[in-house]
Amino acid sequence: MEAEGSVKAPDIREGRTKLGAIAGLLTNERKRTEALGSSRASTIATERKIIENPWAVSIEEPGPACVRDDHLVLSRSEATKEMSFSVVFGNKKRIDGLLWKAGEFLYAVRDPIPPGTHVIVVETHEKWGQIDVKIASAGADLANPIEVLLWMFNNGCRRQAIAFALQLRGIK
Repeated sequence: MEAEGSVKAPDIREGRTKLGAIAGLLTNERKRTEALGSSRASTIATERKIIENPWAVSIEEPGPACVRDDHLVLSRSEATKEMSFSVVFGNKKRIDGLLWKAGEFLYAVRDPIPPGTHVIVVETHEKWGQIDVKIASAGADLANPIEVLLWMFNNGCRRQAIAFALQLRGIK
């Protein structure tokens, strides 16, 4: 039996196919970035900050998010203002009164994600967003970057898989 979201060694053929798909993602991302050119200069600086931690979960993008070791790191693309917010871990736990300082793109939530949590809600006074969480189990081989990359890809964490691959290539 396998834990949900566990990282396991891929079948060789399956691994090659998925690595090809990941290579395609990276190629398309590079082409998109080149096509947009200098108009993206300010966003590129932000994206580079986020690439420093591919485990960071965007509060602005819907979809699945991959996290490790039950620790949640949130990311945002706009950090000009201070932001107060709350985090709700499924129906298990709520943390109110969190403060995200101006100029900071990443925020590490101090409390671990409670076991069995599959959904996290981030609330501000203006809006809220739901994040579908995929947690790498404690026994996962996070030291093997190919397995981690395939696990992120398999779980639909596209932006994080791209950030992880770029980090592996040494792009900062």
